[in-house]
Amino acid sequence: MDTSNWKSLFPRATLTSLPVPMSDHVPLLKCVNVVNSLPHRRFRFENSWCLEPELPKVVREYWTNLHGISITEILMAISDSLSIWARYLRKNKVRDKASLQTLISSLQGCRDVVSVRRLKAACGELAHIFLREETYWKQQAKQHWLKDGDTNTRFFHAMALARR
Repeated sequence: MDTSNWKSLFPRATLTSLPVPMSDHVPLLKCVNVVNSLPHRRFRFENSWCLEPELPKVVREYWTNLHGISITEILMAISDSLSIWARYLRKNKVRDKASLQTLISSLQGCRDVVSVRRLKAACGELAHIFLREETYWKQQAKQHWLKDGDTNTRFFHAMALARR
Protein backbone atom coordinates (compact mmCIF):
# COMPACT_ATOMS: atom_id res chain seq x y z
CA MET A 1 0.00 0.00 0.00
CA ASP A 2 1.49 3.33 -0.95
CA THR A 3 1.35 6.49 1.13
CA SER A 4 -1.51 8.14 -0.76
CA ASN A 5 -3.76 5.09 -0.30
CA TRP A 6 -2.88 4.96 3.37
CA LYS A 7 -3.65 8.68 3.81
CA SER A 8 -7.00 8.26 2.08
CA LEU A 9 -7.91 5.45 4.49
CA PHE A 10 -6.74 7.36 7.58
CA PRO A 11 -7.08 11.10 6.84
CA ARG A 12 -6.87 12.13 10.50
CA ALA A 13 -3.64 10.23 11.23
CA THR A 14 -0.62 12.10 12.59
CA LEU A 15 3.08 11.29 12.81
CA THR A 16 5.23 13.02 15.43
CA SER A 17 8.89 12.63 16.33
CA LEU A 18 9.66 12.26 20.02
CA PRO A 19 12.68 13.88 21.70
CA VAL A 20 15.56 11.57 22.58
CA PRO A 21 18.42 13.01 24.64
CA MET A 22 21.04 10.24 24.24
CA SER A 23 20.64 8.62 20.80
CA ASP A 24 20.85 9.38 17.12
CA HIS A 25 17.63 7.39 16.51
CA VAL A 26 14.39 9.33 16.67
CA PRO A 27 11.31 7.43 17.80
CA LEU A 28 8.12 8.21 15.90
CA LEU A 29 4.66 8.36 17.39
CA LYS A 30 1.93 7.43 14.94
CA CYS A 31 -1.63 8.28 15.97
CA VAL A 32 -4.48 6.97 13.88
CA ASN A 33 -7.76 8.59 14.84
CA VAL A 34 -10.37 6.13 13.68
CA VAL A 35 -13.99 7.14 14.10
CA ASN A 36 -15.74 4.33 15.88
CA SER A 37 -19.24 3.69 14.59
CA LEU A 38 -20.13 1.38 17.47
CA PRO A 39 -22.09 2.74 20.43
CA HIS A 40 -19.97 3.93 23.35
CA ARG A 41 -21.73 1.67 25.81
CA ARG A 42 -22.31 -1.98 25.03
CA PHE A 43 -25.80 -3.32 25.47
CA ARG A 44 -26.19 -5.83 28.26
CA PHE A 45 -29.38 -7.71 28.96
CA GLU A 46 -30.33 -7.69 32.61
CA ASN A 47 -31.76 -10.89 34.06
CA SER A 48 -34.13 -8.90 36.25
CA TRP A 49 -36.00 -7.81 33.10
CA CYS A 50 -37.29 -11.39 32.74
CA LEU A 51 -39.36 -10.78 35.89
CA GLU A 52 -41.18 -7.89 34.18
CA PRO A 53 -44.49 -8.81 32.54
CA GLU A 54 -44.08 -6.01 29.94
CA LEU A 55 -40.83 -7.39 28.47
CA PRO A 56 -42.37 -9.68 25.82
CA LYS A 57 -44.68 -6.87 24.71
CA VAL A 58 -41.79 -4.41 24.32
CA VAL A 59 -39.69 -6.86 22.29
CA ARG A 60 -42.65 -8.00 20.17
CA GLU A 61 -43.65 -4.41 19.42
CA TYR A 62 -40.24 -3.50 18.01
CA TRP A 63 -39.65 -6.87 16.36
CA THR A 64 -42.84 -6.72 14.32
CA ASN A 65 -42.50 -3.03 13.32
CA LEU A 66 -39.03 -3.37 11.80
CA HIS A 67 -39.29 -4.77 8.26
CA GLY A 68 -36.83 -4.72 5.39
CA ILE A 69 -33.68 -4.23 7.46
CA SER A 70 -30.95 -6.63 8.51
CA ILE A 71 -31.10 -8.69 11.68
CA THR A 72 -28.18 -6.68 13.08
CA GLU A 73 -30.09 -3.42 12.66
CA ILE A 74 -33.20 -4.98 14.21
CA LEU A 75 -31.20 -6.14 17.23
CA MET A 76 -29.59 -2.69 17.57
CA ALA A 77 -33.03 -1.05 17.47
CA ILE A 78 -34.43 -3.49 20.04
CA SER A 79 -31.42 -3.01 22.32
CA ASP A 80 -31.89 0.77 22.12
CA SER A 81 -35.58 0.46 22.93
CA LEU A 82 -34.86 -1.94 25.82
CA SER A 83 -32.28 0.47 27.24
CA ILE A 84 -34.80 3.33 27.16
CA TRP A 85 -37.50 1.09 28.64
CA ALA A 86 -35.11 -0.05 31.41
CA ARG A 87 -34.27 3.55 32.38
CA TYR A 88 -37.98 4.37 32.58
CA LEU A 89 -38.64 1.17 34.52
CA ARG A 90 -35.81 1.82 37.00
CA LYS A 91 -37.03 5.35 37.68
CA ASN A 92 -40.59 4.11 38.28
CA LYS A 93 -39.45 1.23 40.52
CA VAL A 94 -37.54 3.60 42.81
CA ARG A 95 -40.64 5.76 43.15
CA ASP A 96 -42.92 2.71 43.59
CA LYS A 97 -40.63 1.24 46.25
CA ALA A 98 -40.73 4.44 48.31
CA SER A 99 -44.51 4.81 48.01
CA LEU A 100 -45.07 1.13 48.91
CA GLN A 101 -42.89 1.44 52.00
CA THR A 102 -44.85 4.52 53.06
CA LEU A 103 -48.16 2.75 52.44
CA ILE A 104 -47.07 -0.33 54.39
CA SER A 105 -45.97 1.72 57.39
CA SER A 106 -49.31 3.57 57.40
CA LEU A 107 -51.38 0.36 57.12
CA GLN A 108 -49.54 -1.75 59.68
CA GLY A 109 -51.68 -0.65 62.62
CA CYS A 110 -55.03 -1.10 60.82
CA ARG A 111 -57.19 -4.17 61.48
CA ASP A 112 -60.15 -3.76 59.11
CA VAL A 113 -60.52 -6.18 56.20
CA VAL A 114 -59.88 -3.64 53.41
CA SER A 115 -56.71 -2.33 55.04
CA VAL A 116 -55.40 -5.86 55.64
CA ARG A 117 -55.98 -6.74 51.94
CA ARG A 118 -54.22 -3.55 50.84
CA LEU A 119 -51.36 -4.33 53.23
CA LYS A 120 -50.95 -7.86 51.84
CA ALA A 121 -51.03 -6.57 48.26
CA ALA A 122 -48.47 -3.86 49.04
CA CYS A 123 -46.19 -6.35 50.80
CA GLY A 124 -46.41 -8.68 47.77
CA GLU A 125 -45.51 -5.86 45.37
CA LEU A 126 -42.61 -4.78 47.58
CA ALA A 127 -41.34 -8.38 47.77
CA HIS A 128 -41.43 -8.50 43.96
CA ILE A 129 -39.41 -5.27 43.76
CA PHE A 130 -36.88 -6.74 46.21
CA LEU A 131 -36.66 -9.90 44.09
CA ARG A 132 -35.91 -7.79 40.98
CA GLU A 133 -33.23 -5.88 42.90
CA GLU A 134 -31.68 -9.09 44.17
CA THR A 135 -31.61 -10.54 40.64
CA TYR A 136 -29.99 -7.35 39.36
CA TRP A 137 -27.29 -7.31 42.03
CA LYS A 138 -26.56 -11.02 41.61
CA GLN A 139 -25.87 -10.40 37.94
CA GLN A 140 -23.75 -7.32 38.71
CA ALA A 141 -21.71 -9.18 41.34
CA LYS A 142 -21.37 -12.27 39.12
CA GLN A 143 -22.03 -14.50 42.09
CA HIS A 144 -23.28 -17.56 40.23
CA TRP A 145 -22.24 -19.95 42.96
CA LEU A 146 -24.82 -18.67 45.44
CA LYS A 147 -28.20 -20.30 45.63
CA ASP A 148 -31.25 -18.46 44.31
CA GLY A 149 -32.92 -18.44 47.72
CA ASP A 150 -30.21 -16.34 49.38
CA THR A 151 -31.49 -12.85 50.21
CA ASN A 152 -28.21 -11.30 51.32
CA THR A 153 -28.49 -8.30 48.98
CA ARG A 154 -26.00 -6.22 50.98
CA PHE A 155 -23.35 -8.83 50.07
CA PHE A 156 -24.28 -8.71 46.37
CA HIS A 157 -24.25 -4.90 46.41
CA ALA A 158 -20.80 -4.84 48.05
CA MET A 159 -19.42 -7.34 45.52
CA ALA A 160 -20.77 -5.34 42.57
CA LEU A 161 -19.31 -2.11 43.93
CA ALA A 162 -15.96 -3.80 44.54
CA ARG A 163 -15.89 -5.02 40.93
CA ARG A 164 -16.67 -1.50 39.67
